[in-house]
Amino acid sequence: MKRNVLISVPNNNPGHVVYLPTIWATLKTHCDRFPELRESLNWLDPVIMKGAPADLLAPYNGQPVAVLGLSCYSWNTSTNMALAAEVKRRSPDCIVVAGGPDLDIRSQDFFARFPMVDIVVLRDGELAFQRILEQLATGMRDWNAIPGLVLRPSAEERAKGRVVHETASPELPLTFGPSPWLANAAYLEALMARLRAENPQRAIGIPWEIDRGCPYACSFCDWGSNTRSKVRAIGLDRIREEADWIARNRIQVTFLTAANFGILPRDEAILDAIVAAKEAHGFPRVFIWNNAKNHVDRVARMNAKAFRAGLVDFHILSVQSLDDEVLAAMNRKQIDKKHLIAVAARAREERIPCVAQLIFGGPADTLDKFLGSLTALMELGVHDEYVAYPFDVLPNAPASDPDYVARWGIRTIVRRGSVNKRSTREDSADVSRTIVATHSHDEDEFVEMYVRGRLLIALHNSGLTQHLARYWRHRHDVPYADFYRLLIDAVFLNDASEWHAVYRHCRDHIARFVGPDGVDMVETITVPELPDLDYQLSVEEYVLYRTMAEIDRFYAAVRAALDHDHGPDPHLDSLIAFQRGVMIDPGYDPAEGRVVSIAHDWPAWFRQLERSDVQSVPAQLIAGDFTLAIDRTHSGSHFQYPLNWHGTGRPPDEAMALWIRQVVGKHYQRVERAYFKNVEAMPRRVAETQDSRPMEAARGT
Repeated sequence: MKRNVLISVPNNNPGHVVYLPTIWATLKTHCDRFPELRESLNWLDPVIMKGAPADLLAPYNGQPVAVLGLSCYSWNTSTNMALAAEVKRRSPDCIVVAGGPDLDIRSQDFFARFPMVDIVVLRDGELAFQRILEQLATGMRDWNAIPGLVLRPSAEERAKGRVVHETASPELPLTFGPSPWLANAAYLEALMARLRAENPQRAIGIPWEIDRGCPYACSFCDWGSNTRSKVRAIGLDRIREEADWIARNRIQVTFLTAANFGILPRDEAILDAIVAAKEAHGFPRVFIWNNAKNHVDRVARMNAKAFRAGLVDFHILSVQSLDDEVLAAMNRKQIDKKHLIAVAARAREERIPCVAQLIFGGPADTLDKFLGSLTALMELGVHDEYVAYPFDVLPNAPASDPDYVARWGIRTIVRRGSVNKRSTREDSADVSRTIVATHSHDEDEFVEMYVRGRLLIALHNSGLTQHLARYWRHRHDVPYADFYRLLIDAVFLNDASEWHAVYRHCRDHIARFVGPDGVDMVETITVPELPDLDYQLSVEEYVLYRTMAEIDRFYAAVRAALDHDHGPDPHLDSLIAFQRGVMIDPGYDPAEGRVVSIAHDWPAWFRQLERSDVQSVPAQLIAGDFTLAIDRTHSGSHFQYPLNWHGTGRPPDEAMALWIRQVVGKHYQRVERAYFKNVEAMPRRVAETQDSRPMEAARGT
């Protein structure tokens, strides 16, 4: 009788994107190369969703499981362990084999906490899993003979204080065989058909492997436990075939698992393959990758090509921080600011938005340093979007090493999987460990870092005050740090301001989340005004929602703050009219469009600013009687987001909920989503001569 093998790799956010099971396909394809395994094993359909163990096991109709493989990350470890416990209850002789970066094998009680686990596999899994299955096929169970495993210690080892037993160093594949996707194409294509039938609106994604390994050793990272290792490449012929298969099967999201795409010259050929497949078949719609750190020209060239092909909506800058001490504490190479300026300038020339990734709250970080990194990006000409993450500690990353923890005085909290929690119906049992205090900051300062940083992101990246800040920087020589310090203090931190309640609501929420009573809380915020909204907002999204919902009152407060702190400016009324006019607030209806009268040609002035050196003062501002006529039906860098919340007869709450999803959105997709970019100003007399319909004149701009 064939032994049943079940692989569990529950998705992170299956309500939004369902990723195909890479681990299942890779292990099965490797093991099927050996006749004795191919003939003795029955690979059950993999577990790819979250849910209660009984529900996840129901499709198998009580079939016994001989081997259960668990692929564990922070978003699915709890789901996997609950599933394993139930499988063990039903099939006591089942061998449970776990792997992945979320298994804390350094802890003193790993096997006590997870008694359902028999074996942990370190690093790459194919060779070790193959040998485990071969031993079962021959009736052997000498796990100690297999390299790269972590086992329970013997009684003698426990007496000596050993908490785990590691076998010899892992044996890694240096070459790679047949494509797991093509070898299992029939099954995977049937799976995709079923997933699309279940939910046509849900995207299908694929974690696409082109190499393994990473030469760096950043303290926050555990890239499949392959950091600080040589890059091992998969053959180009196989990759080209897979690129065509991905596109032919209409897979919307391709997530490249390479740690540093662009690190090798051949990576340009890989991008050419996916671009050609996209041109031939129209897919993938989204291509996600992690840029190489030190190959600026090649990465910038690749991003421009991918943007023109419609594969990416923005260029990612993985800066993590712009403070040298913080970068050194992360074991992250210090950033050459000239390279950042060059990349940002090239992206502007290509009209590609830049997204800067940052990590805050780690060793050596402070409130001033984190806010300083944000405003330093502005000074370098990066304005489109900043995505800031707390410092999550993966169990086997350098930041979890006891010496590192002691050196930096690290204190952490464990909370449910809140970073990815967007729906009140999502499973939230999985947890993350986040740094909230170090020698450089305590928990209270972490909360301020969190809330003030996201306040700044909400104001600048959404466009709410970006034009104002850039005007003050280049017209009045007010640094961005000073501009936002004064604005946030006056509008949000001042308890006499009507907007102080928004700041206080966010601060109180995060303070409770970080505090000892926040164990059952999540990071994101519900919207009490919309009880039926099945979506939760991050702090910056909540701020954007509140300010945009009452946008005229918000700009009145901003105007008062600027007048008080900087004195009267003769252009401020015109600038605020322009700034408010380009915002995609809930009141914008593409069926009606928007006409805005302004006393200066602000679009031309800001275009000159984009083309100039970041520190130079642009040409003279042109005064006159100008009109902005906006008639757009979509926003986004590729006009990919429909502005469709004003449906006929749609209730106000439903319209607001749809506006939140389309405009406020989820970070990484908010670039050019909340305001109209690249608008044109026309002299009023020109607009009025065009059939007296300035909206028609603006169509298509």
